[in-house]
Amino acid sequence: RWLNGNNISSSVYGDGKTVIMADGQMISFVPFVNLAYGLSAEDTENIMGRFLVDVNGDKNPNKVGVDTFSFYLIRGKGIVPAGIDSVTSCAKNLLGKDCAAKVLKEKAINYI
Repeated sequence: RWLNGNNISSSVYGDGKTVIMADGQMISFVPFVNLAYGLSAEDTENIMGRFLVDVNGDKNPNKVGVDTFSFYLIRGKGIVPAGIDSVTSCAKNLLGKDCAAKVLKEKAINYI
């Protein structure tokens, strides 16, 4: 679900390959990305794929920006968090898709 509680269409995140870590954390890689969240235009042009990380696996709440975060593989830069250039949807009444950069910067979830 989105941070605001609305359901996500499975087509938004696409199909990818998923690895489940020993602690239950799930990391998926989607090689094709048609939408980028909070990245510069240059980085958007150089996306090679998106990592979706669910820090507690299939346990609740399964919400973007709470326990699920996006990271991008950018040609020439490596892995960068969604929202690195613009955190526009990281508020509890919005989608939460740009929250990875905000959480890493603040070392906390301060928006819910």
